[in-house]
Amino acid sequence: MKFARYSILAFLLGLVACNVSGVRTDPADSNPNQPDPLDGVNRVTRGLQSLFLFQEGRGALVNDTATPTSTTLLQIKNPDAVSWVPGGGINITSPTLLFATELAAAPIGTSCMPNNAITLEAWVTPWSVVQEGPARIVTYSKDNNEANFMIGQQGQKIEARLRTSSTEPEGKATLTEEATFEDILNPVHVVYTRNGLDDKAYLYVNGQQAGEDEVPGDLSNWDMGYQLAFGNEPSENRPWRGTIHLVAIYCQALVPTEVFQNYSARY
Repeated sequence: MKFARYSILAFLLGLVACNVSGVRTDPADSNPNQPDPLDGVNRVTRGLQSLFLFQEGRGALVNDTATPTSTTLLQIKNPDAVSWVPGGGINITSPTLLFATELAAAPIGTSCMPNNAITLEAWVTPWSVVQEGPARIVTYSKDNNEANFMIGQQGQKIEARLRTSSTEPEGKATLTEEATFEDILNPVHVVYTRNGLDDKAYLYVNGQQAGEDEVPGDLSNWDMGYQLAFGNEPSENRPWRGTIHLVAIYCQALVPTEVFQNYSARY
């Protein structure tokens, strides 16, 4: 299934567990009818640059746990707008911003640019199917017009963007296809990969490939003055509500078996 050029196309979020307005009334619960990923599987570490597990449980900081020396520390602008999930995860209940400063986010750019490759991975549970903008889940950007990469929610769709020397500054693209998602009750595993060998980009949903595209160019035009942000744009005009269970950034394009390995490992 092909994406429009320079884009990762979106998947439908089901309307289960939504009220008539399309808004969830409580955090995600497990669905006993859906098989769980495998237990005891280790996550892929090849090319891992940043890993946020949200296990702090309190406070206004989120640590990058990729390595003992990782420095991409996230700050929560309004701690009253979030609640912590026991064991790991953060609920964004009202507009706020989780962000790393330009200096703290710079290692992502300096590490990924030489390879011209990236993997963006997120376990998320949206609380509403009426969020638009797209509402930002993960972004490395200046504002809604300039970004190195982005994963966001546009209504019932999830959109991923990547800036290259051949795209517009925000990597914006037209959404033309969708990958179906069956049940909003459960967390969704979304992975976007783009390799620097043949410029192929892929979208994976819950461990399975959902689409592919060719994204030409390189990452030489990434801007190191941008911020890494979760739940909103740094300009704070694209808020998102939901639960973020895990975010990982790799400076390599994971292959399908590695994507499924991470899905099996869960979070």
